[in-house]
Amino acid sequence: MYEIRLKQIECFLDIAETLSFTESANNLSISQPLASKWIRSLEQSLDTRLFRREKTGLSLTKEGAYLKETWGMCYPELVLAIRQMKQLSETDEVTLRIGALKSAKSDDTFVQLLGNFQKASPEIRTECSYRSAEQLRDGLSNGAFDLIFTEASIQNTDNDIVARTIGGAHFYIAISRTHRLSRQENLTLQDLAHESFFALSTEESPASSQQILACCKEAGFTPRSLQYVPNLSSLALSIIYQNGVTLTNAPINKGYENQIRLYDIGAPETNGSYSLQYSKAHFSEGRNAFLSFLDTN
Repeated sequence: MYEIRLKQIECFLDIAETLSFTESANNLSISQPLASKWIRSLEQSLDTRLFRREKTGLSLTKEGAYLKETWGMCYPELVLAIRQMKQLSETDEVTLRIGALKSAKSDDTFVQLLGNFQKASPEIRTECSYRSAEQLRDGLSNGAFDLIFTEASIQNTDNDIVARTIGGAHFYIAISRTHRLSRQENLTLQDLAHESFFALSTEESPASSQQILACCKEAGFTPRSLQYVPNLSSLALSIIYQNGVTLTNAPINKGYENQIRLYDIGAPETNGSYSLQYSKAHFSEGRNAFLSFLDTN
């Protein structure tokens, strides 16, 4: 019988998504060596290589790709079953399970909102998981999440899903401090008419490129080029080392203040708001407490 732990499956699925041990370790709040150890142990238990480790980066083997697809479908239901089982013996504990886009980890709107709720309701255990847009949608439908925090432009056609807008975030121009334009005290969208832009991949942030193109169109131009990167870390490094620019509603210069300069351009009409979404089909005391918190704050 295979000796496989649930944490190993969670770790594998996250790495299969990010193709980065470092990023997944950060997502799971563990060390990178521990993530590597879990994957090695999993491969040894299965007697199968799940990843190809090459100079160009990490990639899935055909066996790894198969497990990503099959485990990805059943893992949320397995976690939900365990949580519901534990709740049978923890009837007095109220839990709020929130799913959020990975990019929300650096978003002040989300971080502040969650922090304020935790201070106001310390008796409610809050669990927050960062996932892709598709994983959030699936987790909301199958009950793995009580609420999801996502971009308002991501529409869910399920009649059971309720979306609640919580406001629009400011947009920033993010540019390398070595770029000639960063010497300007003020920078406008029109100043970027001849620049190359970077955007998050549609999997990481479905609205990222749409918002950039819409804002540029509103300013009267089309970006000279638009390149996609897989995550916020890659976006920041692309700005620093490839002398490009981006429009973002997340302060991506955290930790890179000496390399990236931000220009606040407010909240243009094309800037999408965020929304909290939940399913009417799944009751949650924690979710109701969070919605009540929003109503009174």
